[in-house]
Amino acid sequence: MRITTDKGFAFSLDAGIAFVLAISMLFLVISAIAQSVNEKVFAEKKFELWKNTVFAADSLVKNSNEENSLLGSAFFDAEKHRVKSNEIDSKKLQKIFGFENKEFEIKLVKIIFRDLQEKIVFSKNSEKKNCLAVERIALVDGRISKIVVVGCNE
Repeated sequence: MRITTDKGFAFSLDAGIAFVLAISMLFLVISAIAQSVNEKVFAEKKFELWKNTVFAADSLVKNSNEENSLLGSAFFDAEKHRVKSNEIDSKKLQKIFGFENKEFEIKLVKIIFRDLQEKIVFSKNSEKKNCLAVERIALVDGRISKIVVVGCNE
């Protein structure tokens, strides 16, 4: 005794193929969305590292902070009552200590003079592997110098 007819078998085969195709398309769409989300999360973390490192380097050369020179080592002109940005006070550079929170930390601050002489001002051993170096040009003791700030996250 036959349960299905030829017409019923063809219909169920077409429905089965359509169902498999629909499920496959749904899987591909979900995979593409997941990949896109992962790429955006990675890009956001990379941007966050860049932003924090650039802001730390900017703060170092444009601000003056007596407590932690990493947050500002610019020369303070008492006569004019203002900070001379991009002119670094070398005495303040000696007072640098680390800046760290759970997601970001400064690993290295060094000065490279025009004669390629290097001076490491601050260095810290870090377990964080994802690092970015940012360079700024400033005057240190009247000499044009490149200040390198290395920030790390994760």
